[in-house]
Amino acid sequence: MKKQLSFIIFIMAISLAITGSSFAEWSVSLKITGQNMGGLFEEEIVVGESGDSKRVIAPPITPKYSASIRIIPENFPESLQTEIYEYNTGMRQWLISVNPHGNLGSPAPRTAILSWNNISFGSGEYELRKGYDGTGEVVIADMKSESQLEITGGNRTFYFTLIQK
Repeated sequence: MKKQLSFIIFIMAISLAITGSSFAEWSVSLKITGQNMGGLFEEEIVVGESGDSKRVIAPPITPKYSASIRIIPENFPESLQTEIYEYNTGMRQWLISVNPHGNLGSPAPRTAILSWNNISFGSGEYELRKGYDGTGEVVIADMKSESQLEITGGNRTFYFTLIQK
């Protein structure tokens, strides 16, 4: 009986270890930094995976800004500052909108820097594509090996899809 109980406890411990190690909670902050022209010029979003999903609605864009970034969620009416998915297998996508210019200064194109901590990503592969449906041109093939992207343009929105494979 004692041997049988020990064996059951051993099997349960292995099951818990395997289940617990299947997913590691992670999140990464993506920051846009534009030119400092007297208004908002830095803004961050957070994406990731956890045991519980989490959405934080983005605050309104300030009246004066030289860069902005938002998460555009599927089937949700407002843009987000944070979108953490609950653990799941398969591919994940986050739609990101970026304005590298804002409403300050001349209309001439300007460059803003999109940056992230490349060691903060979870397991798997992460790429950044142009557009909002995940099929656009690959801009960063491996976000774990890069840590920034220059985005140049006028006061308009550029869309990117961050894909976790």
